[in-house]
Amino acid sequence: MGNGPILGTSLGAPIATSTSSSSGHNPVLEGIVEYLNKDVHSGGPTWGEVLAWNVTWSGNDNVTVAYANRAENQTGGETHIVLAFPTTQDATNYLNAYDKTGYKLTQTTSDWTKLYTNGDMYSRIAGHPPQTYEWWSSWAGSSQAGSSSPLFDINQWDNILYFTTTWSEAS
Repeated sequence: MGNGPILGTSLGAPIATSTSSSSGHNPVLEGIVEYLNKDVHSGGPTWGEVLAWNVTWSGNDNVTVAYANRAENQTGGETHIVLAFPTTQDATNYLNAYDKTGYKLTQTTSDWTKLYTNGDMYSRIAGHPPQTYEWWSSWAGSSQAGSSSPLFDINQWDNILYFTTTWSEAS
């Protein structure tokens, strides 16, 4: 969720991941699911009441996390599709072939002082910032931030591709 809310310091500690998972799932993807779970369920004015939370694994290297929440006069949610590739080059090839019509390349730097929450999430989980980073974003039907149209983001962190759809509406 590009330019999304900054997480509280309670989530600032590194997330321990092992090189293998007892479930067989990619440990970085498991770390992302854990991180999102803590973030969304932490409550507060940003997230408010969690209306739905769903995690679906497709094999060991593909996970979808979807949730909906209500805060103040707004209902919203996100869907995250996260893919782990064998190599960074495989992820780059997939991203290069992906139809990014309507997307804008927002950032390609590893300057972590300027990154939003999700970039920081990866470095906490992986234990290092990515060597390869790209962030693409698109507002559906509008080019203006603050529009009620969904926001679509694509992030590449090394061999991880992270697709996000963010939506909100007045409730």
